[in-house]
Amino acid sequence: MIESEKAAARLLIDPSTTISFTDEACKSRKPSSSKEDWILLNANLIESIGKKAWLNNLLDVLYISHDEYDGHDIVNPALTITISQKFLDRSSKPIKRDDWINANTKLIDEMSETGWLELLLDILENGA
Repeated sequence: MIESEKAAARLLIDPSTTISFTDEACKSRKPSSSKEDWILLNANLIESIGKKAWLNNLLDVLYISHDEYDGHDIVNPALTITISQKFLDRSSKPIKRDDWINANTKLIDEMSETGWLELLLDILENGA
């Protein structure tokens, strides 16, 4: 992937363009799994439940209180990284949830599950 394509992918993948993160999502905690394990488990989960269902779970785990979230806990990237506090300051949400999911479904097809998940973790950890 050339640098301009990677920059465009980073903009598309950034979930803060469509949801507001909860304080819980960005809370610093000790990782319970390695990045590699999280990526492998979630790549398999994407294959199992489908890209759109997985992407909906991802947005929910970042947006909904942990007490209210009823999806797959393994989707939570905070299990392996500390999500940047920068995401708490984002107020503009220019992309509709369905549009974000559709764009990222296509991007996963182009990049592969593991490539997309690696870039997602980098974005979340470093603040896009």
